[in-house]
Amino acid sequence: MQKTVFIVAFNDEIENIKDFFDMRKTNNEHYYVSNTLPNLSMVVTGVGLTNVLISLTDCINKNLFSFDDNFINIGFVGSPLYNIGDIVQIKNVKRLFEPKKVSGLNKNFETNVLFNDKYKTTTLYTADDFVENQDLPEQDCVVDMEGYYITCMFNNIKIIKIVSDNLCMKDCDNANRSDIIRKSWNKILKDIKNSL
Repeated sequence: MQKTVFIVAFNDEIENIKDFFDMRKTNNEHYYVSNTLPNLSMVVTGVGLTNVLISLTDCINKNLFSFDDNFINIGFVGSPLYNIGDIVQIKNVKRLFEPKKVSGLNKNFETNVLFNDKYKTTTLYTADDFVENQDLPEQDCVVDMEGYYITCMFNNIKIIKIVSDNLCMKDCDNANRSDIIRKSWNKILKDIKNSL
């Protein structure tokens, strides 16, 4: 039976999912499983390319999931256009700049959305560093630091994000303290649970 595997980066993102789906950490430092839904798990990557590669490769090498499983990258993004707390689904994934650590990553990806017509769809740009007040290639987009690299590994990934900031690190650091963000987490996790 196929599993559904959440892929998240930040500790603040972990807490919401862990509490909602009654998850516990396993012997693997990157991997959580649900106590109530046996086919639901979560990988915590950390932020950025290096952390994504280390954590996902570790889980793959230990056969904690299969490439045939369903993957959902969920978490925070910044955006110059969307409001804090907006939920967006990602249809296109691109690199924002040439990665410092790996050159030659120039493929763009299209992904399937989790919910048809329920949430706005947009393009995700992945940067190596936190993006503040940058000129972006387009206004209707969001920015993170790992989505592109995760998408490189899993072609059947769905990406759904919560806007935590308008390209301001201070706002991102305080995101989970916001009632707006908490309401967005509740909404998105209920919708995902109903779709499982």
